[in-house]
Amino acid sequence: GDTVPEERYTPLIKFLVFDDGYILLKLIRAIAPIKSLEKIIKPLVSVFVSTTTMHSILSEVIKIVVDETTDKATLFRSKTFDTVILSEFAQQVGNSYLKQVVRPVIHNICTSEVSFELDPSKVDLENEDPLKNTLNLMESLDETLNYIGSTIDRLPKSLWYGCKLLYDIVETKFPQVSLSSVGGLFWLRFICPALVNPISCGLTIEGIGSVERRRLILVSKTLQTLSNGVEFGSKEMYMMGLNGFIRDNQPTIKQMLEKIAKGPDEEMDYKFQSIEESDCHTIHKWIIEYKDQIIEKIPDIVTDEQDAEDFQNNLNNILNNIGEPHLEKSKDSGKQESDGDLTSSSNWKTGELPPELAAAVMELTQDNNNNNNNIDHDSKKTSYVLSPDPKDKKLDKNIQKRKSSFNIFGTKKKEK
Repeated sequence: GDTVPEERYTPLIKFLVFDDGYILLKLIRAIAPIKSLEKIIKPLVSVFVSTTTMHSILSEVIKIVVDETTDKATLFRSKTFDTVILSEFAQQVGNSYLKQVVRPVIHNICTSEVSFELDPSKVDLENEDPLKNTLNLMESLDETLNYIGSTIDRLPKSLWYGCKLLYDIVETKFPQVSLSSVGGLFWLRFICPALVNPISCGLTIEGIGSVERRRLILVSKTLQTLSNGVEFGSKEMYMMGLNGFIRDNQPTIKQMLEKIAKGPDEEMDYKFQSIEESDCHTIHKWIIEYKDQIIEKIPDIVTDEQDAEDFQNNLNNILNNIGEPHLEKSKDSGKQESDGDLTSSSNWKTGELPPELAAAVMELTQDNNNNNNNIDHDSKKTSYVLSPDPKDKKLDKNIQKRKSSFNIFGTKKKEK
């Protein structure tokens, strides 16, 4: 599979990625149908990550959403272009974390020999005790929360920095929900989708049947409720037995989200990665398909009449020079597995890119690294330890008291 795009795509990628104001991206955002969001956003995010522009574009998108939002309760709640781009960003750059940290959590939950079921209509009352099942689920939740909390330092820096961007921008207008916004990105759009549907997030887990999937759903639902800072109500009365767990762990989740919102101590070191030709092809094909709607929307985004005309002429010239879309090539063929971090090394050199695109990438990489030096990082180290990473012997006192009798790999600890 080709990982260096054909030179004919270079003007389109430059127009999309390096254009002042990201006008083409804003046009795509304005007209993209809900049913077509994933189709266009996945290759867009892939190109943005590859060209080191992801954080700049993420910042632009978040600012637009915050500016447009009048009610803080609706911020990043519904499925929109913006929430899907956040989800795809987290999934792409955080894939290594899912494999290293979340996969063993899923394995532990799925191989448990006890029942987590709380719904009276699904509990086998002859052989199961709903109260015991609640305790089983709480034990698994304790273990999962504490383990994930102890691994925040292993987050890919690109994802961690993206969470900090989200927090900082939301804080300027809606400080009451800035921390919960980070929780929405980290739990709702990153961890919980992997728990509920591992395969869709690239995690190969064997032996997940209906019982195992139900366990994962119950764990995911509770952790998301905890992150949202709310409790279960009468809508799901059988889940209300977990409200004690939610109340007890509010300080833990707050500490965790504060650490994520603070961002990594190390500075970002931007390095470009390979651009998949299939991503360029998909973006080109999508723009051709929706070209009429894009052109119709230009005056709404570019208010100056002459600038709007120039933009339309540039877009038409680029599309005409590219020609018709080729048959799509398989994106998976020959693709090397990446750890998903923007700082990971590339599998090609700058000189292998079309010269015009290579120069633009190198210029932006230098700008990003220079701008990063101006970021004010808090020099204080966090003094608490959230939970028991197997390599970490220190435990916060209140977490030590609540520590589960099972470790993350599912083996029961010996009673003293």
